[in-house]
Amino acid sequence: MASVTVIVPSYNHASYLSACLDSVIGQTFTDWSLLLVDDGSTDDSVAVAQTYAARDPRIRVAVNERNLGTYGTLQKCLDMTESAYVAVLNSDDFWHPDKLARQVAALEARPEATFSYVLGWKADESGVIDESEDVHANWPTEPDQDLFPYLLRENRILASGVLFRRAGLRFETSCRYSGDHIALIEACWRGPAVCVPERLTFWRMHSTNSFTISEKQMLEEVRLREAIMRETDRWRASRTGSELVDENIAANAHNLFAVYALFGYRGRLGSLVPFMLGHAATRRRGIKRLMSAFLPKRYVRSYFWGHTDADKTFSFDFARFKQQIEAQPPLHFKLDEDPASRSATS
Repeated sequence: MASVTVIVPSYNHASYLSACLDSVIGQTFTDWSLLLVDDGSTDDSVAVAQTYAARDPRIRVAVNERNLGTYGTLQKCLDMTESAYVAVLNSDDFWHPDKLARQVAALEARPEATFSYVLGWKADESGVIDESEDVHANWPTEPDQDLFPYLLRENRILASGVLFRRAGLRFETSCRYSGDHIALIEACWRGPAVCVPERLTFWRMHSTNSFTISEKQMLEEVRLREAIMRETDRWRASRTGSELVDENIAANAHNLFAVYALFGYRGRLGSLVPFMLGHAATRRRGIKRLMSAFLPKRYVRSYFWGHTDADKTFSFDFARFKQQIEAQPPLHFKLDEDPASRSATS
């Protein structure tokens, strides 16, 4: 059995799949197997994948009987593997040849770490690397670190840049957009992360994966951020005295407040006020956000989201959105027993 399984959720990326699979075959680390599960592609993705499987016995291909979405497909991949390490590679992304070698070495040197991650760049539709924007800006990249507090605010780790230890790993199948964020929070709950501070993964940007605001994305963001807020006592207890935990809980409250305010959902704003004003480093920002909530809706949306993104939201049915917030099932993290409390190091 290979020590690393590369799991590839595939959906309508036939044009990019060869580059994706070639980047795995070209790894300097060779003790890997690859499992590609196609999620109902209507292009030639399955045929491309089967061609590679016919040439390389390390590659397996399966096809979902029905569409499961990205994280349903990833969980299916996970259920079909037994290796010690699992790497996710989206079917339109690709890797530097040393990516797996660097990450395996990092995890073997740090047995307490639950995952390693590399840095990366965006790439255009043709695969040309774009170094004009640092997707990891203001994100910790020290080799040894407790990444957990930062994930309470946001996720700046590229999905195709992570190598997980398989133990304890799972993907939230009810999510469409943020399942990797949830998996990272749960992994950091179990133990520290290790960063390989090299640009070894490449996130391909093209017309079918460009970011646009949608109701479904907003609803899922609310669901995730509410789940983070529900566990604040537990987060604080696990990192006793951590200013970073308190600061990032406050930042999460600010971000959740922005979504509520965007849709005029003032009924839930009050519960966030103690968090927004309770941390000195973010208190001024919290006061400004509270004051902005009483502006006319158009100004609120422009204040939080900018004129361009705010204009996109005017096609939303705001009354229905509020009903959907109330109707959607809560998200619950799957956490093991509380890890030993750790004194703050920063």
